[in-house]
Amino acid sequence: MRIADISSRKAEITVAFAALFAAAAAIIVIGPQRTDFSDSGDYINAAQCLLRDGFYPEQGTLPFFRAPLYPVMLAAVWWILPGSVIAVKVVQAILHSITVIIVYRSGLSIFGSRNAAFAGAIIAAVNPLLLYSSAAIQTEALHTVLIAAAVYFSAVGILLKENNKPIYAIIAGIAFGLAALCRPSAIGIGALTGFLIFVFLFRTKRNVLPSILLLAGMALTITPWTARNYARFGEIILVNDAGGYSLWVGNHPANLRFYDGSLRTAKDIGEYSDWIGKTLSAEMIANWEATEGYSRKSPGEREALWRKEAIANFWKYPKETIELFGWKFLGFWKPVPSSEVFGLFSTVTLIFEIPVLIFGILGLLLAYFQLAKREIAVFFAIYLIAITAVHVALVATVRMRVPYVEPWMAMFAGYALVTLFEKRLVTQTNQ
Repeated sequence: MRIADISSRKAEITVAFAALFAAAAAIIVIGPQRTDFSDSGDYINAAQCLLRDGFYPEQGTLPFFRAPLYPVMLAAVWWILPGSVIAVKVVQAILHSITVIIVYRSGLSIFGSRNAAFAGAIIAAVNPLLLYSSAAIQTEALHTVLIAAAVYFSAVGILLKENNKPIYAIIAGIAFGLAALCRPSAIGIGALTGFLIFVFLFRTKRNVLPSILLLAGMALTITPWTARNYARFGEIILVNDAGGYSLWVGNHPANLRFYDGSLRTAKDIGEYSDWIGKTLSAEMIANWEATEGYSRKSPGEREALWRKEAIANFWKYPKETIELFGWKFLGFWKPVPSSEVFGLFSTVTLIFEIPVLIFGILGLLLAYFQLAKREIAVFFAIYLIAITAVHVALVATVRMRVPYVEPWMAMFAGYALVTLFEKRLVTQTNQ
């Protein structure tokens, strides 16, 4: 039976269950009770502090406090099922399924093809990177579904002329705001999206109110946490105080060693990563403690020190900084994650990601050359460029790419595959 022969609702249910089944398999393979993932300790500790003591910790293992939404999600799950790791992963499997539904609905609305929408959603459902996120105690599963929802309501809900309704802009803004409370990089992406939508709407003489509503929705969603930070620290901190540190650690010239081939084993890479992120930063803090009184400074003042040091490194090591930007660009878009993070998953991911990235880019080009889809294609192209630029300027890894890129590469890859297949069938029929 062809996909076109079944209802859209049944196709949507099918991809949702495929995503749940794949996520469940990933959880079993990776470990239902496993919690030893990067940054997991901080998120778990923050959730436990909320449940046990009713306060949010002001610093984790790194010199800043974490964005709150993911620890709040953990705390909510553990308030119902205390300490259950598998319950968290089940919730994340459901979030993965919702992401896949969003990919399906996006493809259906943009391309008008149930086959293309189904193909893209299935690719997303079995994407190894997205599946790993479902099994890990990390922000990715939650952040991915929020970004997917925000982009869906922005691109489909606003830019498609027949769907331009203010409520979609408000939902997109709220989703971007929640995503920012999960990972602050979403603030910049949400602001850029609002600006892009304003330009597209203004250029085609449509009502620009949705772009304003999107930005307002994002701002209002973040504001309560910002107000909490102001009440606690006496200064405006939108989400957390990690920006300066991220700029410093992501652009320190010492990162070049990751790319010169001298670190040959997973152990070497892990130890060197810890040296930069923890030992080297501890040395910086000790120096500032002696000269600046680091511990007496507010979070915003500490962040300013890290930012100032990062900018000083830019000027002191311009050649190394530019070289590092190039390596980070490649690191962001490479088809395989670091083996020390994903282990055997790396091989599976490599085999999967290379064709998906190729066909994803091809699908974007095919959409661009169709006049009816050109505006959406341009939107996604600028979006992908902006995502890359933001992360190359800060920290660029495959893990950072996952929430922003993988769902849409799957969607466009599905479109390309179905388009090429259908054209081949037409050609064979005509012969």
